[in-house]
Amino acid sequence: MEKQHRLQIEADNYSYLRSMQGQNIPICLGTFTPQVSYWYHGELMEQMIILSWSGGDSSTLSMTRTRFFFHQERKKALAAFRSHRVVHRDSEWRNMLWDDLDNRLIVIDLEDLERLKRSRTLELTSGNARYGHLAKVRKYGQVPLSNSIAIRI
Repeated sequence: MEKQHRLQIEADNYSYLRSMQGQNIPICLGTFTPQVSYWYHGELMEQMIILSWSGGDSSTLSMTRTRFFFHQERKKALAAFRSHRVVHRDSEWRNMLWDDLDNRLIVIDLEDLERLKRSRTLELTSGNARYGHLAKVRKYGQVPLSNSIAIRI
């Protein structure tokens, strides 16, 4: 049951990152329960996920490019996750595939993602707020930010 739960979490993460599919992560077509028992690495697979072909193992890459290049590609891929307010908690090289056709790194194994909390929208704050001295709202919904600037609320 634990494996099924982890697989469902991974499928949910693919759904959450739908806009990254086909770019930085494989395209996820969904999950299914096989009709025939399927064994993988000595474990019975009760549920499976279908992903698009994503590339080859990055550890077997030809050295036509430098190690620096692949580290830069990895940084770009992980930055794409952060731009979607997600951190990949297992970003080891074993979870990085190289797509020779499109010359890009593809990140797999999305079961261990951390979704970051949404940033709060900008709101008025006063430098004095941390000391318990809050700015007071004046007439007509304006709050003084300094002697010369006011924002209409």
